[in-house]
Amino acid sequence: MDRIYAAGHSLGGMTVLQLAGAKYDALTHQSACDQNPEGLVCSILNEWNIGKTPQDIAALSQDLTDPRIRAIVSLDMGGAQVFSDQSLAALTTPTLIYAAPAGHVYMDKNSRLLKAKMPTNTVTYLEPIGYTHFDFMGLCTEKGLDILKKFEPQDVEVCIDGRDIRATKHRDVVKTITSFFDGL
Repeated sequence: MDRIYAAGHSLGGMTVLQLAGAKYDALTHQSACDQNPEGLVCSILNEWNIGKTPQDIAALSQDLTDPRIRAIVSLDMGGAQVFSDQSLAALTTPTLIYAAPAGHVYMDKNSRLLKAKMPTNTVTYLEPIGYTHFDFMGLCTEKGLDILKKFEPQDVEVCIDGRDIRATKHRDVVKTITSFFDGL
């Protein structure tokens, strides 16, 4: 049981950070969303009513730290602005952070925020040129892009370069993550 790792993409990045010891802070969450209410993460959390009731705040504030987890990977995470600065500064779990600077989702800002608030000796930070938020998702089918263009044009970005180019990126990501874990 020494090699238990966790990885999360987008809001799944919040989960792996909580497993490593990051603590949700309702005041930090509210302050960040007051400053940028139209930001994607705040819009999503508001739309889904996350952190709106005392019961939900209590559930989010639970300590989810799992000491069995030896390292984590955050793949273009969303939600870094909901954690207390103190809990991020206290993290000791080795963390590989991927940010995806290309495309129109802009979650890379969350990854940069996370990197800035965590101890530098625990973080390996990567921001590969040309990666988008959706490059960490599965491959699109051959018909995926056409289906999105026809039925969900606002989501077409999900499948742009979503096959061969994405498969190449997946191989690179798997190689990097494996190397990161093997180096611990």
